[in-house]
Amino acid sequence: MKSTPYKLLRITTVDLSLAKLLNGQMRFMKEHGLDVTMISAKTQFRDQVIEHEKCSHIIVPMARQISLWQDMKCLWMLVHKIRKLSPDIVHTHTSKAGLLGMIAAKIVGIPIRIQTVAGTPPDADKGGLKKYIMYATERLTFWSATHVWPNSYSLKNFIIENNFTDPKKLEVIGFGSSNGINLEKYSKHNLNKEILSDIKLKVFNHGAKKYFLFVGRLLADKGIIELIDAFLVIHTKNPESQLILLGSFENHRGKLPEKTLSAITSHSGITHVNWSEYVEYYMRLSDIVIHPSYREGFPGVLLQAGAMDTPILASDVIGNRDCVQHLETGYLFKSKDSKSIQEAMQFAIDNPAKMKQFSENWHKMVIEKFEQKKVQGFYYDKYINLLENPQ
Repeated sequence: MKSTPYKLLRITTVDLSLAKLLNGQMRFMKEHGLDVTMISAKTQFRDQVIEHEKCSHIIVPMARQISLWQDMKCLWMLVHKIRKLSPDIVHTHTSKAGLLGMIAAKIVGIPIRIQTVAGTPPDADKGGLKKYIMYATERLTFWSATHVWPNSYSLKNFIIENNFTDPKKLEVIGFGSSNGINLEKYSKHNLNKEILSDIKLKVFNHGAKKYFLFVGRLLADKGIIELIDAFLVIHTKNPESQLILLGSFENHRGKLPEKTLSAITSHSGITHVNWSEYVEYYMRLSDIVIHPSYREGFPGVLLQAGAMDTPILASDVIGNRDCVQHLETGYLFKSKDSKSIQEAMQFAIDNPAKMKQFSENWHKMVIEKFEQKKVQGFYYDKYINLLENPQ
């Protein structure tokens, strides 16, 4: 072990990822002796991130959208910052930060360059030129990295099947997940009774109903169109069913069709709640969490549902199937298929005892394998192994 602390540089495209996806991880590494610096673009979360993580933060104005001039400017800035900091490890997370951060770290000659992969490339399932560009970008990122860490085993298989990089670079840390789950926050035993009562009164106020909960951005690739189509049929057959949509609209991409928007705003069985920090309370009050996303890495929503012991219906896609073993820890349905979603929702209505058993099975696995400090410890141990046993 060297006399001065090892330097770790964590890079994400925007500070929201540091605040939400990696919450507490940088602080954990600092408390265990690493000298940690964060880099991202600045939004309203920067001060919160610095205060919570107790680590320094450098602004590089990266953007999620492709912008050749801005991207080249940020690449130059990253090269300059990385050369000045001279970290032992550069670890990137999210697509744009991965591309620019890994190239910059390779240019500077940083010996350990890690990219976490938390999902399949955006727009990759649409084919054509977008798919070609996204796949080429992934290959360039992985070529620049010395280590590529998919956050689920099914995602690792996807990378191998598409020949994105040398399989020797690939490793899933621990049992998967980028940051685990905070079991103090997501616990049905630690909820504030006043907040719980308030949310129940405002949202879950239909009496003896069957509540399905969706959590996430209201985008087409989250499966919202098929979910709404399926629910309209389910509600006709089961008037006691209610669908809660917890999340915000994003009109810059994946805009929903007018038919779907109209149903969300006007149907008596659908309640839309703009984003809330009280996800755990909504999960506690719901009967079922439904997650029809087209693509995932290792979905935090399903970890949250598992921690709250809420039964799960999910699309059979990469990431989801790492959490949900069909008819063991939940129910899997076909992606992009409203008929399959209908069948899943009807199964949940008709088989509450089975759904409860599935949720108990997943709850036990979450407690055993994905507690946040345990997952962060897996990452710390891997850092130290790489630092002290260079290859």
